[in-house]
Amino acid sequence: MTLRFVLSSHTEEERRSSRDLVNESFDNLMGTKYYEEYEWLFLQNPAGIGQVLIAYDGDKPVGQITSIPGRYKFMNTDFVAAIAGEWVCVSPQYRGQGIMSKLIDQIANNNNFPFVIDLPNHDSMRGFLKFNYHPMYMKLLTRPLRLSRCFTHKKIPRAILKPFDGIWRSRKKIVTTESTIEEYTSPKFDTRFDELFEKISNPKMILQVRNSDFLNWRYKDIQTRNYKTLTSTKNGVINGYIIIRLAVAYDIRVGFIMDFFPPNSVDGRNLIRLALKYFWDNKAAVAASLCFPDLNEYGLLRSEGFFICPERIRPYPYTLCVRPSNTIGNPFDTNTILDSKRWIFTFGDFQLH
Repeated sequence: MTLRFVLSSHTEEERRSSRDLVNESFDNLMGTKYYEEYEWLFLQNPAGIGQVLIAYDGDKPVGQITSIPGRYKFMNTDFVAAIAGEWVCVSPQYRGQGIMSKLIDQIANNNNFPFVIDLPNHDSMRGFLKFNYHPMYMKLLTRPLRLSRCFTHKKIPRAILKPFDGIWRSRKKIVTTESTIEEYTSPKFDTRFDELFEKISNPKMILQVRNSDFLNWRYKDIQTRNYKTLTSTKNGVINGYIIIRLAVAYDIRVGFIMDFFPPNSVDGRNLIRLALKYFWDNKAAVAASLCFPDLNEYGLLRSEGFFICPERIRPYPYTLCVRPSNTIGNPFDTNTILDSKRWIFTFGDFQLH
């Protein structure tokens, strides 16, 4: 088998070929979602045009790997890194032939980014580690809400647990402070979020730029998903926020905390409590958040009843894999980039949810 690798120009024919490959590798529902979000994901990103690298056996697409650019900030420097996408797949009849490794090698060695990041699934993890991606282990935090709803296809456990669902309801009240905790109802993120990002940026931390351009693209412009933003505001100035989403994952209704920047501990807890109330009112089975354990946000979530999901039952590894560039022009020390204590990373930094 002789493979040829084609970097898509995003023509309609290439989009359909890519969609058909997703259909074949996963299912038609995933293929439809991919096709619907293609324009937003690869062509409307304010950080630049995304990449779809397709492997062909003759004229047949047999595998692909995708990436999008992301604007990052570290040590007072703005730069673009590559964020690999979840639409990595190989046709079932071609698996076990090293195609994924070849795709990873191709895309890793044909860019000028300081680093490339990915959150590979269980099947892809070995291939990424083989090509010098370094794993950094995050904590998947979960909090039960209506525990009976975790058993969507098992009537007896659901019936037994349903009377006890109220045990998990968050009864902590929002504490009165000088800040106003409320839903952000404007159709777009405004310049106050630009000002907030500049205020919260820590030159010692590596984080994706969360200005209004990014937030509008990530949470407002996409037509196939709905997000809700809760803010902490004082004298008209936004000093913190939490972005949440309700979605069905693995047949369970989950309340995802996509992004979380608390202004202080008290209002940070207030934002979490308002989010948990929304999840409860909308019958979510569990709430989930993702972060590194050295962050203040981690401690706040733990104080509000979130606990670490054991790795053996995680539905997804949620391991941030980073591949630093070894080019001479890379301005950052490799050991620094691979220090997990320097990273701010949430569900919203990846396009999975």
